[in-house]
Amino acid sequence: MTEPVKDAESAKQAKFAEVGALISNMQRAELAVDDKSILNMVRRHPCAVVLLKVCSLPGSKAAPLDFVVRMRMIHEYDPTIVVLPLLDVRDVTEWSRQVDRQIRTAFPFGAVQLYVKKASLYNGQFNIFQIYEAQRDMSEWRNKGAENPVFDASFRKGMIYHAQHKWTRVSPVVDIIPITADGHLVVGRKDKKGLLCLIGGFVDPQDPSYEDAASRELREEASIGADPASLQYITSRDIPDWRLRKHPETMKSALFTVEISHEQAVAAQAGDDLVQLVFIDPLDFDLSTVVQWHRYALQLVIDRILDEKTVDKPSESSDDSIVKTKSSKEKK
Repeated sequence: MTEPVKDAESAKQAKFAEVGALISNMQRAELAVDDKSILNMVRRHPCAVVLLKVCSLPGSKAAPLDFVVRMRMIHEYDPTIVVLPLLDVRDVTEWSRQVDRQIRTAFPFGAVQLYVKKASLYNGQFNIFQIYEAQRDMSEWRNKGAENPVFDASFRKGMIYHAQHKWTRVSPVVDIIPITADGHLVVGRKDKKGLLCLIGGFVDPQDPSYEDAASRELREEASIGADPASLQYITSRDIPDWRLRKHPETMKSALFTVEISHEQAVAAQAGDDLVQLVFIDPLDFDLSTVVQWHRYALQLVIDRILDEKTVDKPSESSDDSIVKTKSSKEKK
């Protein structure tokens, strides 16, 4: 790797290279003073090119602006600057080769002076000059910008543009079915008169794994503690949630079961957005009493239980399922 230019004399010589190339992100609403200073440094070369990093996850909080929007922002400042995309690559050597290819595709001949923020991240063929920006936390800057919306048509158009061009979101969800020592399945109800549903919810960014997420949901919605390692994975599938019926986004649920003791079943209590816990007998149960998007998962677990062990059907009907309702004190 070529050593970065550091001393004043070398920096002066760098100005005479035919091509000045800058690698940058520029994920901001407008060019800052130091952005313009760096661009001016590159523009002193006969040919100027900016390689904009393109994130593999477009529309994220760290990379809210796409390539075209940032390219036009640069061209508003100087339309003569050549702006090219630079795809995100993990390997430093491959990334450096991509940098070299992009520059040589636009400018096949002439000496090149490359301006970078981190010299250690480039080991290609061109001389590099390490630039130093003012110390700014761009994440904090973007967060502050998000707190101050501009209520005009241009701002609303920008929001619509972003929504139409972001990566289609897939929301990870976990569902868990506790199985008691006497073979009952524990499900919930969000409304006393509503249909039954499985215990579960969205995976949080802080959850180390799907098992941890399911264990957390079990604790929050049923006051049942379970070691994530004790959970048994059953299946995963798409959830046709009614909230997404007109949207391209989707939910993918991972289903787990866990065996709980008699003491845990007795201590179980509805919480979070559940108002009741219901203990159902898999041998005598009406699946139509469950929300439609959870029926497949519940039937799958019931079938597995019936396949694994033979249980004599009780003489009395178990229509009167055990019901545990969130106490009035909890509701408050």
